Amino acid sequence: MAQYRFATGADSHTQWPNARRVILSSCVGTTLEFYDFFIYGPIAALVFAKVFFPMQAEGTAALLSLGTFSVGFLARPLGAVLGGHAGDRWGRKTPMLAGVVAMGLSTFAIGCLPTYASIGIWAPVMLVVLRFLQGVAVGSEWGGAASMLVEHAPPARRAFYSSLMHTAPPAGTILSSGVVAILATTLSTEEMLAWGWRIPFLLSIFVALFGIYLRLNVEETPEFLRIEAERRQSSTPVTEVIRRTPLRLLAAMGAHMGDAGNGYVLVIFGLGYATRHIGLSSQTILTATVVASSVSLIAVPFVGALCNRFGPDRLIATGGLALMIWAYPMFWLLHTGSVAIVFVVFSVGLLITCVIATPMAAFYTELFEPRVRCSGMSLGFQGGTVLGGGLGPLVAQALQNRAGGEVWPVSLYLVALGAIVILSVAIARRQRGLTA
Repeated sequence: MAQYRFATGADSHTQWPNARRVILSSCVGTTLEFYDFFIYGPIAALVFAKVFFPMQAEGTAALLSLGTFSVGFLARPLGAVLGGHAGDRWGRKTPMLAGVVAMGLSTFAIGCLPTYASIGIWAPVMLVVLRFLQGVAVGSEWGGAASMLVEHAPPARRAFYSSLMHTAPPAGTILSSGVVAILATTLSTEEMLAWGWRIPFLLSIFVALFGIYLRLNVEETPEFLRIEAERRQSSTPVTEVIRRTPLRLLAAMGAHMGDAGNGYVLVIFGLGYATRHIGLSSQTILTATVVASSVSLIAVPFVGALCNRFGPDRLIATGGLALMIWAYPMFWLLHTGSVAIVFVVFSVGLLITCVIATPMAAFYTELFEPRVRCSGMSLGFQGGTVLGGGLGPLVAQALQNRAGGEVWPVSLYLVALGAIVILSVAIARRQRGLTA
């Protein structure tokens, strides 16, 4: 089969300038932000129900704890609006720098919070506020980082180079889950509840400093500089995307709902479910998460190469179909209680997430023109993250509670997400006028 070509550019043998610096600023910098954002998940599942909601019943406390997790996702569209506007008006570097500063400060502040035992209801209130600021920070950053990588890459290889953006989520998961796994292994439950949970959040100050250093030393993209020189920036890029390309925006959101929902339901809801209902240790699940994320990280360049050959549409639709098929066997296999099978379940689940997510930046590049690309990418990615990932663990927990502890409604929810992915790809192809 002939190599896939972007509709937006012909083949090119131009050297990619400052390759190392661009990759570091976009991929490594975003990895550090995802560490800050993801560290909240396993701590919320393991600790926050007891530290911030000790007066509630177990199921209600778990639901409230995961609810604070979802607040960060609900804030991400606001970050997408702010970051998308800044990226399209003043350059892709602007939201990248602002995002890493805001993320580092808000994450560090969570590590300094007093608990419910100290100040009562104000503790969870302050937690929610800081989680909201985390969401704004990460929501503002992704579109600028993805645009930076895409617009520095040769047009004929954008599908491959843009796939490198997906190294950030699994790498961030490895870092965050790895740190929590080490703490859970070395500290007693009492030490973890008393002070150990604060350590991953306090480390974020060093993460922020490194991220700032990386992003101060990268050049603006040639495409934005050309648009700026010609004074073609949109004055209201977010409004323009919503008004002129609503179906493309919905397709961008829907495609990302699948990998976001599957990944977060597995890593966040799956962690709490496996420890409370199956009797597996938190160390086992956290280690499985790290191993599965490592497998996904290794798979990214291979999926990117397939994306460059066959196009992002086919890869994303294939991942959506795989999600529909895997949704029921996943929980059945978890219930075997076998550690080896648990590792396989998490690895397969995150590989499916990888197949859908890795082509996403390339998929978005074809949907949105350069003058509003940062806004389109930001809104599509963060909207899909909220609907699939942010609400995913909360919806899964609510469905399980309503079903009296059964998880088949959660599987049905994942099947629905896979169907939405396939439908979104079909809408995007129709909008672009591409043949199957």
